[in-house]
Amino acid sequence: MKYFRIFILLASILFLRSQSYGQSNLDGKIYAINLTLKGVHDSFDTLMFQGGRLTYSTARRYGFAPAEYKTKEKNTGRMVGTALNESKANGTMLWNFVVLEDSISGSATFDSRVRNPVTYEFTGKEIK
Repeated sequence: MKYFRIFILLASILFLRSQSYGQSNLDGKIYAINLTLKGVHDSFDTLMFQGGRLTYSTARRYGFAPAEYKTKEKNTGRMVGTALNESKANGTMLWNFVVLEDSISGSATFDSRVRNPVTYEFTGKEIK
C-alpha cells in the first residue's frame, strides 16, 4: 500500500508539472497566421507545434531551426507561450503568443544582428 501511494504521488506530480508547462497541449496543432508590420499586412505563414518544438513554414528557407516552446495556462482559459528560433546566418526570431480556443495571436521579433530588430504582430486560426 505504501508503494502504491508513492506511485500515485509521483504520477500526480508529473501530471501537474506537464500541465503547468503545457507543451503537450499544443503539440500537433497547426495555425495559419497573418503577419502585420505597423498595422500593414506583411505576409502569411504557418506555425506548427510538434514534439515540444515550434517551427513555421518559412523557417527552413532562412535557416531557422525548430525551437523548444514554453507555455503556461492562465485562469482565463488562455495559454501564453514563447519560443526562440535561431539561425546561424540570419539571427533570431522570438515568438510570444496567446492561444484561446482555436485562435492564436502575438508578436514575432526578428533580430538579424545587422539591423535593428523588427517586430511583427500576428493573428491566426487553427487548421484542423
